[in-house]
Amino acid sequence: MTDSRRSRSVPNRYALLQPSPTNIRCDARTRSFELGMAAVAIALCAGASITRAEVIAQWNFNGPLTGTLLPSTGSGTLRPIGVTGVGFGSAAVSGGSSDPVRGNPPNYGWQVSGFPAQGAGSGTAGVQAHVDTSGFGALRIAFDFRPSGSSARHQQFQYALDGISFVDFGAPWAATAGDTWSIQRTIGLGAIEGVDDNPLMAFRLVSLHAPGTEAYQASANNSTYAAQGTWRFDMLTVSGEALAIADGGSVAVAVVPSPGSAALLIAGALMIGGVGARRR
Repeated sequence: MTDSRRSRSVPNRYALLQPSPTNIRCDARTRSFELGMAAVAIALCAGASITRAEVIAQWNFNGPLTGTLLPSTGSGTLRPIGVTGVGFGSAAVSGGSSDPVRGNPPNYGWQVSGFPAQGAGSGTAGVQAHVDTSGFGALRIAFDFRPSGSSARHQQFQYALDGISFVDFGAPWAATAGDTWSIQRTIGLGAIEGVDDNPLMAFRLVSLHAPGTEAYQASANNSTYAAQGTWRFDMLTVSGEALAIADGGSVAVAVVPSPGSAALLIAGALMIGGVGARRR
């Protein structure tokens, strides 16, 4: 008698673990699609993170014979406030400012002097700028600064949304030495509501008494404050990111992908398109 157990087919318990050729093709398509979407996501993130600021206004104060208060880039106005002396000095001294032009002339810096007498007029004297920020957000102000040893050590940044009513922003800044350049001091205004897209935007830097006192402190430790001490500025730059007008009139920072992120977008799109073509 024949053993019936020998003729019985035995199921392969591992069959379900072995992918068929069809499953392999589907897995490859899925993987290609996922890679394409990942490339698109990376490109979008890269584009958002490297949006470049544009210069709205810049002053390098350079001129063939003397300096100038006309912007070297963009538009805006500068003026002294509460001081009696205004002029231009070399921006190449003391190691030089960040201006790529090295010789003097034409590399000048704007200088103010004739500040209030000791103990008087704290927060009233310095420099003031008006810059139309229409169409821009995420604003930043940067500048090179060189105080003389006898000038006021402490200064306060202020801004005005209406161009007139100034308010303090941030803590007072203090020089650490005289006759030394502080290169590209930067003040970000992104946290201030109302400075973006504002045709009346203004800001200024004013001298202050030393904190907790009613007297000016000299910038250099071995000096005594003098009203004729000088502040010198160079490469004053106001920059921001272009705003896009959305539906309803609201504004948002425009995100423009860089060439690298644009290439990733194209690669991702081609990868996804290739998957679709193979499926057909």
